[in-house]
Amino acid sequence: MAQVPNGTLTLIRSQESGSWKVHVVTPDGTEDSMDVSSDGVTVMVGPTPKNESDKAKNRALVQAARLDYRAAVNKMLDAVPQGSITELKLGDSNATTVWKADVWDSYIVEHKVTINATSGQLISNTQV
Repeated sequence: MAQVPNGTLTLIRSQESGSWKVHVVTPDGTEDSMDVSSDGVTVMVGPTPKNESDKAKNRALVQAARLDYRAAVNKMLDAVPQGSITELKLGDSNATTVWKADVWDSYIVEHKVTINATSGQLISNTQV
C-alpha cells in the first residue's frame, strides 16, 4: 500500500509462483497493478497503471465501499472459520458494491463468499 499513496486495495490474488497480484486504485480512479512477494513485503513488479481501467467505475466502487479489505477479510473468515483466502476483489453485483472472495476451508473445500461492502452483511457463502 505504501507504493501507491492514498490508494485503496481492490484486488489481491495468489499466483502460482507464490507471489500475490495486487490492484490498488488511486483517488483519481487510476488502477495500479503490482506483483508482491509471498510474504507481502517486497514489491517485485510495479506499481504499473492499467491503461484499460475505467477510472469513473473505480472511483465509484471505492467511494461506495465502507468496508476496507481488512474488514472484508475478517468477515470472510467469520463465514469460513480457519479458512485461507486465495482471492479477494472489490466489485459490483446487482447494483451492490461487494467484496468477493475464494476461501478454502480446512477440508480443502472452496467457498465463494460475497460480503456487502457498504453494510458488511454476508450475501452468500457457497461451496464449490
